[in-house]
Amino acid sequence: ALAGLLWQFAAIFDRCDGEVARVKLCDSKFGEWFDTLTDNIAYFCAYAGMVAGMSKRFPEAPAVTYLGISAVTALILTLGIMYAYALKTGSGSLQNYMVGFRNVPDSHKGLIYRLLQRYGFMAKRDFWSFIVFILTLMNLLEVAYAFVVVGLHLIAIGVLISQQKMLRLHRGEPLSPTAAAAIESAANLEEDR
Repeated sequence: ALAGLLWQFAAIFDRCDGEVARVKLCDSKFGEWFDTLTDNIAYFCAYAGMVAGMSKRFPEAPAVTYLGISAVTALILTLGIMYAYALKTGSGSLQNYMVGFRNVPDSHKGLIYRLLQRYGFMAKRDFWSFIVFILTLMNLLEVAYAFVVVGLHLIAIGVLISQQKMLRLHRGEPLSPTAAAAIESAANLEEDR
C-alpha cells in the first residue's frame, strides 16, 4: 500500500514540476528528456520489483515470473520505439507519441487502431498509478500484478501496431487527398484548442 501511495504522489508531483517549469519559463529540452528518462527508470524499477516480489511470493508457480519478465520486456520494447519516435520528432516527451497517435487520419485507422485510440488514456501514468494505488490499498497484490502484466503487453501491441503509420506520417510520405485533408483538419482543431 505504501508503494502504491508513493507512486501516486510521484505521479502528482511529476505533473506539477513540469507545469511550474513552464509557468516560470524555466523549461528546457534537457529538462524534458531528463524528466522522461527518470520517469521511465522509475517505472522499470517498479515493475521489476513487482516481478521479484511475486516470484518470491509464488515460488511454486514459475509462470508468474515468466509472465512478469515478458511484461517488463514488452515495456522495454515499447519505450525503445517511443524514444526512437521522440528522437525523430525532436521532442523530449513521450506524451507526443499519443498526440501523433491521435493525428493519424481516420481513413488510415482500422478497428484495432480505433480501439487503441479510444482507450489510450489507460496507457497513461496517471491512470496506472491510481489503479495500482487502489489495488494495493485493498491488498489485492495479485490483481495489481495481473493488471500490470496484461496492461504492459497491450500497450506494447498498441505501439507496435501504430508505429509504422505514425512514422510514415511524420516523414511526410504522400497520403491520399482525403488523408491529407483529415490531417489538416486535425491540426486546425488542435490549434483552436
